Amino acid sequence: MFTTSLAAAAVVGVIASSSLSTQPEWATNYAAALAQAAELRKPVAVFITNGGLAHLTNGEGIGSDASKTLRNHYVSVQIDANTEDGKKMAEAFRVQEGVIISDQSGGQIALRHEGTVNPTDLTGYLTKYSAPQTITTTEYRTTIAQRFENRPVLNAVQNFNTAVFGQSLVPSFGGYYGGSIGGS
Repeated sequence: MFTTSLAAAAVVGVIASSSLSTQPEWATNYAAALAQAAELRKPVAVFITNGGLAHLTNGEGIGSDASKTLRNHYVSVQIDANTEDGKKMAEAFRVQEGVIISDQSGGQIALRHEGTVNPTDLTGYLTKYSAPQTITTTEYRTTIAQRFENRPVLNAVQNFNTAVFGQSLVPSFGGYYGGSIGGS
C-alpha cells in the first residue's frame, strides 16, 4: 500500500513538473525583460491585460502550443493595465490591451495585436516571430470592435498624412485590420 502511494505520488510529481516546464516564465518588469532578451538573444512578447491572461483570451487561456513557444523562444512580459505601473506601460505602448512582439532589443516591433486574441492566432504570431530576425515592418492586428471604435481618429490621421506626405501612413481597413507600416 505504501509503495503504491509512493508510486502514485511520483507519477503525479512527474506530470506536474512536465506541465510546469511548458509554462513561460513571466516577467513583470519590462526594463529587466529587455536586458534578459538582449543577453539571451530572444525576442520579447509583451502581454498587456486588464485582469489577467484569461481576460485577454476571452477565458480560453493562451494554449499549450503558445506556452511552449513562449517558454522556448521568448522573454515573456505580462503587464496588468489595472495597476499604476501597468497603466503607464500600456500608455507607452499605446495599447489598452493586447500583445506586442518585438526583437531582442525592444527597439523594433514585429507585431501589435490590439484587443483580445484567440489561442490559434496567438500561436501563429509567436511561431512567425520566434526566430531572431531583422524586423523591417510592423504587423498590425486588432479586434473588429476596436477597429470601428478608433476609425474617426485614424481617418483624420490618414487625411493629414495624405495631405502632408502624399500618402497614408496608416494601414487601410480591409477585412481584419492587418497591415504593415515601414520599409520593405
